[in-house]
Amino acid sequence: IWYVKVVALKIQKSDYKYTEAAEDEVRILKQINDTIGPGKEYLVRLLDSFVILGPNGRHVCLVFEAMAKSLLSLIKKTKFRGVPIEKGKIIAKQMLMGLDYLHSKCSVIHTDLKPENFLLAADRPLAPQEIAEMERHTTQLVQQSCLGLMPKLSPSHMNRKCRGGARKQGRFGKEDIAAQLANRMSLNATAEYYVAKISDLGNACWIDKHFSEDIQTRQYRSPE
Repeated sequence: IWYVKVVALKIQKSDYKYTEAAEDEVRILKQINDTIGPGKEYLVRLLDSFVILGPNGRHVCLVFEAMAKSLLSLIKKTKFRGVPIEKGKIIAKQMLMGLDYLHSKCSVIHTDLKPENFLLAADRPLAPQEIAEMERHTTQLVQQSCLGLMPKLSPSHMNRKCRGGARKQGRFGKEDIAAQLANRMSLNATAEYYVAKISDLGNACWIDKHFSEDIQTRQYRSPE
């Protein structure tokens, strides 16, 4: 019997700055995996990591558990009216427990908290036909990007920093792809229970070792 599990795969660019940042992210994610404490279940789990060689160099690849839409997608789905108060309390509690685990148990600072980086688990397992549709859609997106058919991102989408000033997002932007793929996954605004998890620790750092003094994406940064 062949057991198939749907996962999310992140392939980093081959430039040494991106490679260095990805290797730091892997180290932080492994620290999160190896530490024990309440709240650990509210961080997206790294399942594996490996390196592939391409025509342009080494690419660090990270394998994560597959999630559904982001909190931002849920906000938009409810037309910015918000979810019922009880469900909002559940999501807020999960966020705070995950952050407390990250800070107090792992000594890690996320530095890029925003609705896009809180992911929600699907309210049911994906059906085989949904998996097939996601695979087909992913192939189309990759082919379009290689042919230069994907629209360019506005500057507001390109504000993510990598060490040395390099940009972390690709030409067509991981958030754009994630949003399109997430539309293939079920997320009911009236679901009885949500599991919200903190994701994207690509800008994270250790409490005693900062890779950059920038905190938060510019649009979410407090004035001070």
